[in-house]
Amino acid sequence: MLGVSQSILREIAEQESLKHPLMQELFISSRKEIGDLEEMVIQDTQKHLEEVFCNNEKYKNINFEKIARRTWEIIPLILEREALTHYIQSSNRIGLREKLPELSNAREGILHLQRKHPCDCCIELELIEWTIDRFNQDLPLYPKLGHIHH
Repeated sequence: MLGVSQSILREIAEQESLKHPLMQELFISSRKEIGDLEEMVIQDTQKHLEEVFCNNEKYKNINFEKIARRTWEIIPLILEREALTHYIQSSNRIGLREKLPELSNAREGILHLQRKHPCDCCIELELIEWTIDRFNQDLPLYPKLGHIHH
């Protein structure tokens, strides 16, 4: 997850106060559990996007799975920005900043994705921003995500 080792994620979870229960769960999980949780979250996000946008002609050719995957590339960075920044600074692991950039909001996340995936179209980026904004505003929009337990 996030392109860093599981041991670093676990260390972040142990040393920092993560704000979001889902991120806490992801950061302390094993690599296999992370993969399973990420797939569940991506599928839930994709399903929600399809439910909201499938009848809109503007979005008829959109790959909602791709939107969900791109969204979850940056959601942890936005949700846990303070904890990640504090960890990087206090551990003096400045090299992690490249893999864990400080993203304050959906707009910064979109700019990051545009650099990382320059071929994403404007409509895709618009949907990613919409999804991030909704996630930040209203967790019940994704009912399963707030209640993950092993």
